[in-house]
Amino acid sequence: MNTSRSPHPFHALAAVAVLAGIFAVAGCGEGGNNSQPSSVPSVPGGNPTPNPNLLVPPVGSVYLGIYVNPTQTASPPPSLLSGFEQALGRTMAIAPHYYSFYDDFPGAYEQDDLAHGRISVDSWNCQPPNAAVAAGKDDAAIRARADAIKAWGHKIFLRYMWEMNLPASPAFREICYDPATDLPNGVFSPQEFVAAWDRIRAIFNQEGVTNVIWLWNPSGTVNPLPYYPGDAETDWVGFDKYDIVSSSVSQLYAQPYTWLKPLNKPILLSETGANSGFQQTFFQEMGPTLSTQFPQIKAMMYFDSQKGTVNSWVVATPPPMTPQFSAFQIMATSPYFSATPPPGF
Repeated sequence: MNTSRSPHPFHALAAVAVLAGIFAVAGCGEGGNNSQPSSVPSVPGGNPTPNPNLLVPPVGSVYLGIYVNPTQTASPPPSLLSGFEQALGRTMAIAPHYYSFYDDFPGAYEQDDLAHGRISVDSWNCQPPNAAVAAGKDDAAIRARADAIKAWGHKIFLRYMWEMNLPASPAFREICYDPATDLPNGVFSPQEFVAAWDRIRAIFNQEGVTNVIWLWNPSGTVNPLPYYPGDAETDWVGFDKYDIVSSSVSQLYAQPYTWLKPLNKPILLSETGANSGFQQTFFQEMGPTLSTQFPQIKAMMYFDSQKGTVNSWVVATPPPMTPQFSAFQIMATSPYFSATPPPGF
């Protein structure tokens, strides 16, 4: 894994301000249909249906996962996660991994997950602009990834270009942005994103891939619905939302949940975190709040890492035992977070 695979959870207020103006131009329905631009050739067999086995956990429980990389190393070894699990006293149900567009996966991370009974959640980043993907210029790379995942044979969650509703910047997806086909000010075109998503799904369908659970995963800070590919093109939906002002869990997730709930899909809280001073309260609130206020959230992954030098979501692994880790442990070993994948998945 290299640094280009690392997530960039940009949730600054400046990004919200930029997008607020742009969406007025884009229109709420611009990315909400499944049609491709007329110049984009179709892919035979490109009418996929939702995966019949979505691995939704039993009612009253959710999957729990964590990304363990406290120092943001370029290639975090699987031992970081297993060491955290050993201190915790349980294995995770799901585990996130980050890849660039041309990376080769599944591989060692997914093999480690399978050995420990975890479902992999693979984040597949953009690199070529979405318009190029939609136009078929990267079909060979997409087909190679489809064939590799098919050969892997076990179900994985796949989220292409997560947080697509945040603008590009020198530190975030600048390589993916094309001013000729995307919107001004670094904003990715909803229409081109949906067209790229549709083409990727069509190629996977053409290759006979049936072990992918398609996860559409925007940022939870800005209305993402213009980027929604449609019900037939998604299995789960998700969002990323970090606490930066010590909000209650209820306040933190209320708006993204309001946007996603009407889609009537299982929701994966894919990236979340709180600074160390608020973590104890954050973890204590999590189970009771998700279970009563956000029942469509069926899985959660904590981001045990940091963003630059400003925000650190790290939960220090004992010894010594800290109040933050103890609160996470109590949360993680509660019945609500006890869901495990079916054998063999």
